[in-house]
Amino acid sequence: MELKLELKGIDKVLSVLEPSKTRKAVARTLNELGSKASTLLVKEVRQSYNIKARDLKNFIKVKRSNYGTLQYFMDIRSKSLNVTRFGAKKLKQKGHVSVKIKNTKARSTLVPAFFSNKKGNAVLTRIGKTQEIKGISTLSIPQMFNQKILEKAEEMVGNEYDRLFKKNFDFYIGKKSIAIVLTSWLIFIVKKSNYREYIKNEFNFCKLDEKVLPRLLASRVLASPKKY
Repeated sequence: MELKLELKGIDKVLSVLEPSKTRKAVARTLNELGSKASTLLVKEVRQSYNIKARDLKNFIKVKRSNYGTLQYFMDIRSKSLNVTRFGAKKLKQKGHVSVKIKNTKARSTLVPAFFSNKKGNAVLTRIGKTQEIKGISTLSIPQMFNQKILEKAEEMVGNEYDRLFKKNFDFYIGKKSIAIVLTSWLIFIVKKSNYREYIKNEFNFCKLDEKVLPRLLASRVLASPKKY
């Protein structure tokens, strides 16, 4: 499963602003949003599944945004996990191991089952009456990221982008005497002398004060599950 954060319409922004500093502001914003999204996703998964945060993070590979790409990627993939990652415990009765996969369900007992070593690196079982053994596995990491969780991350990105972009834009460029209203398809640059009346007529949703700050009005997480 791959998650991607990107800014639509950025080429038009770069054509009218200081390209170098604007790219830095966008890249920094995407990286901050990506970090927040990763934290949120791990938190949401752990509310449903009995798995440690570090076990989830180990399977999330990140490619940060930079000056050239202006895209942030999270690649989440794994094979089916051994049940040892879900609170596996050796029971007193020989050949019995208990696990708890989902937080809302009771622990399950696996028979026959045993740990591969004293450190409990894996839970194994014998195949039939033979001496052959195999690991006991359950779902994979991508299967834990359901649509509801992905939508929460998308909502967070949409809510946070304006604030973070303004902060980073000011950091690299400073406050300008222009109003910038960005949609995915159009940019308006209006001089301070008449921006209030112009935007009031064209964009009723904007609240403007004496200090004009850039406002980003198009951003979202693009989530596209992939099969591996």
